[in-house]
Amino acid sequence: MVMVRAYDASDANLLVAYSKTNQQGVYVLMVGENKGKDIEIRFSSMGYSPVSKRVENKSATLDVQMKESTVKLREASVRAPTVRQHSDTLVYSVGNLKSKTDRNMEDVIRRIPGVQVDNNGRINYNGNPINRFYIEGVDMLDGRYTLATRNLRPDDIASVSVYERHQPVKLLQGMESSDRAALNLRLKKSRLSKPIGNALLGVGWGDGFRWNGDLFTMLVGSRRQHLIALKGNNFAQNYTSESSSFYDTGAYSFNPPQTLADNLFPERPFGSPSVPENRYLDNNSALGSVNNIFKLREGLTLSVNAGYSMADNEYSLASQTTYALADGSEVTVTDDNRSDFMQHQGWFGMKWERNDSLRYLLNTLNVKGLWRQGNYALSSKHVRQHNRQKAFDVTDYLEWMIRKGKRTMQVYSYFALANTPAGSMSATWLESDSAQSQQAEGLKFSMRHSTSLGWGLGKNGRGGSLKIGFVVDADYDRLELVGEAWPAEAGTSDTKQTLSTADGYTVRTSIGPSYEKYVRGFSVKVALPVSMYNLCYRNKTNNRKNSRHRPYLRPSIEVNIGRIMHTWLTLTADYEYKPSPLTLYISESVYTSYRQLTMLGSGMLTDRKDFRLNGGFFWNDALNGQNIRLSGGYTRSQAGQIHNTLIGEDGSLSTQVKTDNSLSHLWQAAASFYKNIYVSRLSFRLQGGISGSRSPMMRQNERTDTKAFSCQIVASAEQNYLDNRLSVALIGSWQRFTNRLGRLSSVCIDNYSSVARLSVRPFKYFEVYGQGEMKTGRSSVANIPVQWYVDGGIRYVMKKMEFSFNARNLLNERLYTNRYFNASDVTVYSCRLRSAECLFTVRFTL
Repeated sequence: MVMVRAYDASDANLLVAYSKTNQQGVYVLMVGENKGKDIEIRFSSMGYSPVSKRVENKSATLDVQMKESTVKLREASVRAPTVRQHSDTLVYSVGNLKSKTDRNMEDVIRRIPGVQVDNNGRINYNGNPINRFYIEGVDMLDGRYTLATRNLRPDDIASVSVYERHQPVKLLQGMESSDRAALNLRLKKSRLSKPIGNALLGVGWGDGFRWNGDLFTMLVGSRRQHLIALKGNNFAQNYTSESSSFYDTGAYSFNPPQTLADNLFPERPFGSPSVPENRYLDNNSALGSVNNIFKLREGLTLSVNAGYSMADNEYSLASQTTYALADGSEVTVTDDNRSDFMQHQGWFGMKWERNDSLRYLLNTLNVKGLWRQGNYALSSKHVRQHNRQKAFDVTDYLEWMIRKGKRTMQVYSYFALANTPAGSMSATWLESDSAQSQQAEGLKFSMRHSTSLGWGLGKNGRGGSLKIGFVVDADYDRLELVGEAWPAEAGTSDTKQTLSTADGYTVRTSIGPSYEKYVRGFSVKVALPVSMYNLCYRNKTNNRKNSRHRPYLRPSIEVNIGRIMHTWLTLTADYEYKPSPLTLYISESVYTSYRQLTMLGSGMLTDRKDFRLNGGFFWNDALNGQNIRLSGGYTRSQAGQIHNTLIGEDGSLSTQVKTDNSLSHLWQAAASFYKNIYVSRLSFRLQGGISGSRSPMMRQNERTDTKAFSCQIVASAEQNYLDNRLSVALIGSWQRFTNRLGRLSSVCIDNYSSVARLSVRPFKYFEVYGQGEMKTGRSSVANIPVQWYVDGGIRYVMKKMEFSFNARNLLNERLYTNRYFNASDVTVYSCRLRSAECLFTVRFTL
């Protein structure tokens, strides 16, 4: 469009007429009488040079051709806001949230108000684990999101979105509320549809040769996503979190199937220190993971994931455990062992999902296999112990939902098969020429089928929704035990052998009406399921059989109030009455270590009653970077069995399960405050918690009560100065543990720790960083010595290349000592640490 103006030729400021062109560039200009004088017609339009023509004031046709022109604007700087809010969605700009010292996206996510990331990489929002982790709106990793958070660079990500109270099933949105959040990563446009990632190679020296290698690549397109990770090291980096799924809702709410033989013989039977693993663990670790998702059409995806991990670990540990007895006497047991354990694990998963506003269909298939062995040398006892385990499981989950108006129908089916064909423990006494062994084989089959119908009440479902669910689930377990001890008695050459074969099934049939009301951030849900249990247990060795057939109840209520002045309130209460698990029917004893004999159950069928009450208050002002969280809970449990521990003078342990009333109480409360001042890049976090418990126990056949109390306070602050050229972080914590057995005096332990991190960037691409850590403590018996750890390094970035030199334990601290509680017992650990070591790495970034 061109503006056309006519001016008096004798007076350039006197406008006599104006008009504008149409889309075809045609204009009509009506000029009144001007006493025969000439007029000046001016043509102007954005992006074109102006044109001026002097003509007579008479009817005529005037054609004009204009030329394009460019206008140079003054330089302007535009800065996007750190956070934007759209209803229940918060969008954080990574560019404003990140720091030059950040190594991966996990460092950035930690700064989001309301987010907590634990040491394993699990992400919690307002105290609850997230229920989905999306990349460009697609869930490729199926809960193994540390593959992304610990490998993606902040420079590749444009924003992180937090979907508060996220309901991942679209047809349930507006009908069923959720107290979980989801995260979504948005990549920069320049990083879409092309490979991103890095390759790293590192070599160094410590107690021996050190190495580290990483290969990570990801492709995110409009129709598909791929992620490949290949890793290996002996620099004490653990890959367990990158092979674990952290989801626990919906299809992921079912616990992984385990046989009764699983974990009878633990990987670390003699304990492990509380210091981080990279301080003491000598390792050789490897990980391979391939993840793919294909968007077949809108709302329909297919994902395929597979992986393998290997860990070969060693560490030396000396421990002294003091067992308190009810009469005030004590028994002290010492162990001095070197543990060498290896684990191989592989997995394959496939998921097909259709998710739209009218239909939902999901089918997942997962296959896992595990092989584990451990060798333990106890020098003080001259004992050699060996543990072995092989296990695999297959699970399949199918879920279908349909919605028509205010009515919904849901059907799901779950199958699982788990097998432990080999589990064993063997121990040999080198000086006394004696031995013992224990073997266990297990098989488990589980299935669960559910159908539910739902109705929306009132106009557009404003009266809430009513649902009735029908559930049938069944479990079959089989356990075979073979135990041998030689000699059976001192001075003989006989072998004592015990054999046991047991199996049983549990069938539960449930009907569960529930009502839920959700409107404008307020929701209430009431459920009253009734379950009919049919159980049968058989011991084929002695032909003993137990069975039970009776109904049980589990009423619950949940209330949520949200989005009132950035505030959420939650309150949940439930009462569960159910029979004890099948394990407690098995009265046979199992050698779980060279000196520990454990009875799995009492051989009697009992019931368990649990009452739980939990509440929470959350205030989140994301625009100003503030978050406050308060939570608390109480649990009352009543069971029909109690554990009795017998401690021999030689340090042997024997655990029995007695049929007796057992009533325990547990309470806890926590609070946290987080503030992020986006402009000055200052973040501060203060959190604390207390918990207490009271429960009965038996020791040396005498019943008593044990009381426990713990308290913890953690404060941290991070500040960037001089345009990210200087970064300082401080962390301080205090923990107190108090235990009391019966009428004996309380035993108290205090632990203190502090960490200081400093990063200096004297040049744009050069960084010098360091960290100092102090640990100490005291107890009612003795003080824990002060221990210092100093790490540091340098880093230089040159375009796509990054060179770094990382040094660990510069003070060469070689011994770690600590005290901690296990029930009413106090254990003092002394662990050999890795020596001072260094690693030089080269990283190439795509």
